[in-house]
Amino acid sequence: MNKIDQAKQALCDSKALLLLKEFDPEVVSTIFVGLDTDKSDIDIVCYYERPELYTRRFRECFENYSDFTIETKSGYVLASFTYANFLFEIYACDIPTHKQAGYRHYQIMKRLCDTGGTTFQKAIQQLKSHGLKTEPAICQLLQLNGNPYQVILEIETWSDAEIAEALQTKLLL
Repeated sequence: MNKIDQAKQALCDSKALLLLKEFDPEVVSTIFVGLDTDKSDIDIVCYYERPELYTRRFRECFENYSDFTIETKSGYVLASFTYANFLFEIYACDIPTHKQAGYRHYQIMKRLCDTGGTTFQKAIQQLKSHGLKTEPAICQLLQLNGNPYQVILEIETWSDAEIAEALQTKLLL
């Protein structure tokens, strides 16, 4: 079984999406778009209206899993656990899931992978193997300057043709 299938199985068996359903969970893991490395985890973003309810529910569902952690920060909750040899990292805040930066970044990654295919995926994985995170690797490849986590959001406004042109120029597709 390949890594994507293993991650899908871990998601299904852990019931993480089902157990967090009331918090509008969305998977945003690089594993599912082929931009992963050996250290990649299963990332999920969630939305809550009341952090204390989310925190209580998360504890009830996952506190018995290996490596369980939950931290309430100013404006968000970051939690994690290990299941089936995958680290699950779950970020939750009071911004609707589909408006969160992590979700938006993931949608951009999907578009870039759909257009650039394995050539793009391998180029990003190569940059990540030298220590870059995904967003900085994408910005370096596309020669986008500034804070990578902000700059990458500019790609949301690009048409498919503009994405294809940028990738052709940088990857010689």
